[in-house]
Amino acid sequence: MNGGTLVLAAPVVSASVATAVTGSVPNATFEAELLTTYRRSIANGETYHGWTAYFPAPQGPADNSVFIFNRTVAYTNVNLNWACPYDAPEGQQVLALKQDASASTTVTLPVAGIYDVSFYTSARSILSNKHEIDLCLVEGATTSAVATVQSTNQAYVRQSFRLPWLEAGAHTLLFRRNVIGVDTLGTIDDIKVTLVSETRPNLVNFPNGDFEITEYSRNATAFTTSNLASGWAFTATTNNVATSGITMPASSGYFYNPSTAYGSVMLGIFSNGVASTTLTLPAGTYKLQGDICNWPCNLHNYQVGNTHQVTATVTRASSENVVLGVATTSASILTTTAWPAAFTVTNNETVTLSLAGRSQKAAMLIDNLALVPQTNPIVQNGSFEASANWTFVFNRDLQPKDNAAYSYLTSSNDYGLAFFDGTRRLLLVQTGAAVQDVQIPAPGLYRLVFHAAQRCPLTYNNVYGHNPVRAWLAQDGVTNLIGWTRVDDTPLVRREFLFHVATAGTYRFGLQGMTDNSPQFPGTDQNALIDGVSIEPVTDLAPNSMPLPESLMLSVASGAFVQLDFADTQRVDRVNLGGRFVSGVISQETCPDFVAGPGALYAIPKGSLMFLR
Repeated sequence: MNGGTLVLAAPVVSASVATAVTGSVPNATFEAELLTTYRRSIANGETYHGWTAYFPAPQGPADNSVFIFNRTVAYTNVNLNWACPYDAPEGQQVLALKQDASASTTVTLPVAGIYDVSFYTSARSILSNKHEIDLCLVEGATTSAVATVQSTNQAYVRQSFRLPWLEAGAHTLLFRRNVIGVDTLGTIDDIKVTLVSETRPNLVNFPNGDFEITEYSRNATAFTTSNLASGWAFTATTNNVATSGITMPASSGYFYNPSTAYGSVMLGIFSNGVASTTLTLPAGTYKLQGDICNWPCNLHNYQVGNTHQVTATVTRASSENVVLGVATTSASILTTTAWPAAFTVTNNETVTLSLAGRSQKAAMLIDNLALVPQTNPIVQNGSFEASANWTFVFNRDLQPKDNAAYSYLTSSNDYGLAFFDGTRRLLLVQTGAAVQDVQIPAPGLYRLVFHAAQRCPLTYNNVYGHNPVRAWLAQDGVTNLIGWTRVDDTPLVRREFLFHVATAGTYRFGLQGMTDNSPQFPGTDQNALIDGVSIEPVTDLAPNSMPLPESLMLSVASGAFVQLDFADTQRVDRVNLGGRFVSGVISQETCPDFVAGPGALYAIPKGSLMFLR
């Protein structure tokens, strides 16, 4: 092995992700058949290389169509280049959806889990330079909108969306047009489905937390108190004007956000509106979590555009109020956010949850409310949502771009939309580091998990991103490497490392960029984005470790690592480290320049052979 890291890992009882795992998408780059003409239309109901087209009869002079667009051929004639003037980001061809057209394909997932789906988007430059579709999952007779995709006429941009928990196997992914009779055209390319986590979310869902259950027909053209969601009470407190209630994507002239996460109904809170519901919960400590966004709209003859603030309060039967704090965001896409404070209940205690807006001309949309059971994690603020617990270390005298900082979800797309949860993540530039003191409760084997992505490319040939990251644990002046990884993915990809801790106590834990502009790690402005960091005791390793063949030979060049992610010692035939054969026990303790992880190898001593002539 001449570079990088070879990971040797033990199987686990409940599988986890050690490397990037992807779903299978047929003809994901639309290059399966290279066209000699500028387009190949897909008829309504036709399946072409795994993609099926759907569109109704047109309502007006413009046609509905799904077609493969060859930008290279179209570029030769200005009259053919109307679908999109920008080069395809992968190959020569993209998928085009015109006016009321939709298309679907089958995605095959290797394991159950939470996945991100990402793809490049652009749009036509004439008539209208924007196009909008719903990204949907179709399971049997049920179609669920995961998110709304907005594309604009610009050089292709990769967008990423989080899918809900899905079982392994085949699923139908539908790119569905969400309006009728609007003559726009959007293009997509290079669809990737990447596993984020095999851990099923540990959430307590409460009745109608997604607001999809309504008591009678919904008025989709207005934000009104007649729109009622089962189990919820909405209070209009501003001059008898509706200030809280449910809203739907069809109400685009009123109170609409083009990024509904699941289903079609959301809670809207305008000004000081209040929404409340009653919950009966098992004993425990919980935080309230939901998907929230800010979005300009025209509501009650007001042009709403300010950032809103919504306070959550839990009221007990004794009338005691527990204020959970304020949630706010300037983001215009629904983003998972937790209210700051937790609350504790006894078994089967009934409480009232209230969400109250602030008295101002501002509006917030809320969806998918749930409760997150609280534990005492080893890594504090592993989602980077609070400005706490982490210390940032960097040296710009040695590296002018050196940096470590929180990275926010903003209107700028310079760093992409890769977030594990919430609206913040960690940014590491060059050798910048984020550190915190952690309490390891007992000696034993632990698992570090974090999710890493490179900075979103600004152009196709820029050199941003690609900053490797290492993790370490230090105590009493001794620093032990937990492991390191390259960071070359645009969506977040889960990384995990096993490591032994010999003694309980306080340790300094660090995540650090590795680009020092050396021959091994060249570059002067390399970026990595980190989110969802945790350290937990390992309880799920299989009872029998992974047997390595005793005839195995490993050769590790200088600058490369072998990551031994298992808990025991494995016998192998030979190990060559940096051009030198090594025998006996080979581990992080005996060979720290080449080995990381808690495991060990035992290379059988060969002795010497002498020839006498």
